[in-house]
Amino acid sequence: MKIIRTFWGDLHSMGTRYTDQIQEAAKDNLGETVYIWGRENYNYISNLGFNCILISEDPYDYSIASNHTFWDYRSLVHKLKCLDIAVREYGEVVFIDWDCTLVQELDDRFYDELKQGSSLQVPLYVYPKMALEWLIKKSREESTNGFFIKLNEYIPLHSFEFGKNYVIPNTGFIYCRDIQVTGRLLELCDIHNLQSVPDEFAVMCYAKELGYSLEDYIANIEPKHIAGKHHSEDWWIREQVLLDKYISDRVDKTLYFIHK
Repeated sequence: MKIIRTFWGDLHSMGTRYTDQIQEAAKDNLGETVYIWGRENYNYISNLGFNCILISEDPYDYSIASNHTFWDYRSLVHKLKCLDIAVREYGEVVFIDWDCTLVQELDDRFYDELKQGSSLQVPLYVYPKMALEWLIKKSREESTNGFFIKLNEYIPLHSFEFGKNYVIPNTGFIYCRDIQVTGRLLELCDIHNLQSVPDEFAVMCYAKELGYSLEDYIANIEPKHIAGKHHSEDWWIREQVLLDKYISDRVDKTLYFIHK
C-alpha cells in the first residue's frame, strides 16, 4: 500500500497557502510519492525531500483544465487522474491532500482495516445549505464568485441530505485498490459534466450508481481513519460535529489524520 499526494498548477496561486502546507506536510515523514504536473512544482517539492514523479513538464493536463479550480471548474479532475495513475502503478494507494495532518503514527491497524474494507473509501463532510448562499455573497466582489455559483448549481444534484445540510464525499483522503473504480470515476466526470468539485461529485455518482443511501455509504465507503474537514465558522463546525457523531455511532473510528 502506497501513500500518495499530488500537485498541479501554480504553487503561488493562493499566496503562500500551498507552499506552507507542503512544508508542514514534510514534517509527517510519511514516505509518500508525489505525482506532479509542472517542472517548477517538481523542483520545489522534491527539494523538500519528497519522492516525486513528474507526470508532465506542463503545470496542467490541458485536456482537463488550464487554471485553478476557482476559475476552471474541472481542475480537480487532476486528482482523479493522479489516483488512476497511482493505482495502476502500485495496485493499492492512500491519497491524502496537503492539508491532511498526521495525528497518530501509522501502524498495522491502519493498514489492515483499510485492506479489510471496501476497495474505495472516502469520508463524508457537510455543506450546510445556508453556506452556499453565504459563500456566494461573501465572494461577490471576488473573482471566485463563479466557483461558488457553480458549486451551488451542482451540489443539490450530487449529494445526500442530512438535516439542513448537503453531505458529499471529501476527497482529501481516498483509499483505493481497484483500477475499475478509478476509471469509472473519470468516466463519471465526463458523463455528468461534473464541475466545481468534480472529484467529490464523481465519488457521489459512483455511490449512487451502487444504489447507496447515506447509511449505505457510511457502512461501505466511509473510512475508519479520518473524520470531516475542519472549518473556521462556528455554525459550520456544529453541523460537521453532528454528522461526525452520526457516523461514529455507526463506524468505530480511530483517527490517524485530521483534515484542516
